[in-house]
Amino acid sequence: MIPYLLFILLSMTAVSVLNGFFGGMGFGYAILWTVIATVSVIVIDGVTAAIAHAVKNYNPFHKIFEMKKREKRFYEKLGVKKWKDKIPELGKFLAKFAKDKIAEPNNNEYIFKFLIETCAGGVGHFVSLFTGFLIILILPYKLNIALPVALVSFIMNIPSIIVLRYNRARLVAVYRFNERKQPKKDAA
Repeated sequence: MIPYLLFILLSMTAVSVLNGFFGGMGFGYAILWTVIATVSVIVIDGVTAAIAHAVKNYNPFHKIFEMKKREKRFYEKLGVKKWKDKIPELGKFLAKFAKDKIAEPNNNEYIFKFLIETCAGGVGHFVSLFTGFLIILILPYKLNIALPVALVSFIMNIPSIIVLRYNRARLVAVYRFNERKQPKKDAA
């Protein structure tokens, strides 16, 4: 989580310093507008996430949520297994699902709800790739503050999308394993 927050802090600092030196504004003003832009993007992302989670009628088995073999190989080359648990998450606080632990691995009802949450999170982060750019429409200093902050937001959403897609595929495998195991239980 610290590298994630450190990236945001360093990005905000860089935008502020560059604007303080080259943006035709004082450092205090550059810092103020960078903070306003960053907070604005966080609010927009929060609203986007709330809307994505309110939908709740996702089909986690739809092709759009399916991870192809090439995609899986790409994520593995990126080393997703090594860094996925370092990405901050709100799911364990808001939805009671944590990416690092399946609380009820044999309960497909629970797994299905978890899958729905990964879909909602994935959709929220995907839409946030673009909604972060709304600050360009509403804030001054569009090119020197709003655009860089929106680009940082864009970049910061990508790892979350990757982790959610990667974990969803693993959850689908658990769900399908449980389904194959279920008829044996019912027959006994």
